[in-house]
Amino acid sequence: MKNSFSFIFCFIVTITYSQNTLNVGGWSTSGPGSFTRITATNNLDPKVYSIQNTIMMDDAILEFEIVADGLTIPAKLYEGGCVAVEGKNIFIRQTKPGRMIKGGWKIIQQPEIGAIVIPWVGYPSLNKEILVANLKTEQEFIIEVHEVFDCSDATFQVIIDNIPIKDNNNNILTFWSGSSLIGKGKTVVVKVNGSCTGSKTVSGYLKLKA
Repeated sequence: MKNSFSFIFCFIVTITYSQNTLNVGGWSTSGPGSFTRITATNNLDPKVYSIQNTIMMDDAILEFEIVADGLTIPAKLYEGGCVAVEGKNIFIRQTKPGRMIKGGWKIIQQPEIGAIVIPWVGYPSLNKEILVANLKTEQEFIIEVHEVFDCSDATFQVIIDNIPIKDNNNNILTFWSGSSLIGKGKTVVVKVNGSCTGSKTVSGYLKLKA
């Protein structure tokens, strides 16, 4: 049976999502039923992604479903595993209890694209919405949320061109620290939820083509 995606188990690879390319990122989830995605917008070209997750030091074995272009892959991705998936829109859904603190993804089968890395920082006590990019022309980017100082309950929404990123059921998605998304657009805003008061900060990177 032919599908619009490929599903290939592979060895765990180490993906450092802060490197200066437009090819790598990270993801995290918060418990059973929680969705995340690695593609932020619907206007990207199809790509092949290597998706991996970290083995956690506990008794629970985490389990995930991959949804590529609206089709759920008929096999699970388990804790410590790695899979290659092709598509325009890639979602990940956690199906067993536990929290995936740090997974990674990487675009493969195409040359690495050098990136300009722009750090951003926000003070949620002053403004819950942090403007990360305001461009005149639409371009591809990666938005990363990776540092939360003394805001352990902080979660994030990402808004691109005034449209919040949603799951495949059209619900607004919540992201955890360690998440990064590839998308295409002009404006990027990160909205912070949680009790980040006083001088507590959140931060991350915006990556644009060099």
